[in-house]
Amino acid sequence: DVARNEEFVATRGKGASVDGKEIHVSDTPSMEDAVLVTGFPYDRREHAASYLKVLEEVMTR
Repeated sequence: DVARNEEFVATRGKGASVDGKEIHVSDTPSMEDAVLVTGFPYDRREHAASYLKVLEEVMTR
């Protein structure tokens, strides 16, 4: 996050961290009580349909 001078790192199966400190998901039991945060790659215009499909799948759970 350039605006906050933070570095987020995640590796599948190894967890995630921000500025070297381990971070975790919350124990929110339902999507209705959750906050959804997204980020799209720079080529979003080329692959917009596939990104929107994934977003729709998450938001309609």
